[in-house]
Amino acid sequence: MKAFAGTPEPVARVEKIRVPRLDGSELAGELYLPDSVTPLPIMVYMHGGGWVIGDHTAVDSLVRTLVRSSGWAILSIDYRLAPEHRYPAALKDVLSALKWVITSTDQWGFNSKCVAVGGDSSGANLAAAASLHCRDQGGPQLAFQLLVYPALDHDYQTESYQRFGDGLLSALSRDDVAWFQAQYVHSAEELDSPYASPLRANSFANLPSTLLICAEIDPLVDEGLEYARRLANEKVPVDVRVYAGMFHGFWRMGGVLDEARKAIDDAGEWMKRFRQAGVESPLHEGSSASSRT
Repeated sequence: MKAFAGTPEPVARVEKIRVPRLDGSELAGELYLPDSVTPLPIMVYMHGGGWVIGDHTAVDSLVRTLVRSSGWAILSIDYRLAPEHRYPAALKDVLSALKWVITSTDQWGFNSKCVAVGGDSSGANLAAAASLHCRDQGGPQLAFQLLVYPALDHDYQTESYQRFGDGLLSALSRDDVAWFQAQYVHSAEELDSPYASPLRANSFANLPSTLLICAEIDPLVDEGLEYARRLANEKVPVDVRVYAGMFHGFWRMGGVLDEARKAIDDAGEWMKRFRQAGVESPLHEGSSASSRT
């Protein structure tokens, strides 16, 4: 996938970061900083890969593009991978990274009132799970979440699974998802937890404003759209972008697909408007926007 990502764009600074975990070990990541005045809004970003494969270098190009177009700082982290480190290890790493952001605002010039999470696929699952955890456990309060074709449930009977679950068009099959989820958890019962399957939450109230990017040809698209519907029902501002003809994984192909570059640019512009509006969403409260591009 790195070969399809395009030439990495320059940003003002990139710093290697070591985030402390509760057990005394450290979480590696890279902090991308824009050429912008402080205080900086900051996003913790999680790469995809089914919780099993990949690292922050897999999303280097797209993260750089987001930083340049949005004016946000982004901390891209190497969370622990399954099956060596099963649920909730990766989620705990995301929460450790968020704690580091909050405690490092003065050192790095972050805006503690504009902290976000983002990710693609399994990384978007971790972002959505972290948003739930922060809401349920008293913070930190998140302003925004960027979810790119998120894995949010383990219901393989949705219409989009029926249409695209064989993987012939979508580049992701039903069997793929089931295998990755089996590696992620210790037992199938853990997948019923909303922190493993965020669509299983009892309430979607008071979650952060959301930009949801979906691929039309993707077995996961229906659960993403259902998540957006439940957010809107709870008056959470949500903007849904469905990219016609695109498949799971297209987000990382900005160097070869015009649609991928457009999706990244759209996200960067959305984040820029969010920053300009402060901690308030650029959408009206309780609204749900949807576009097919």
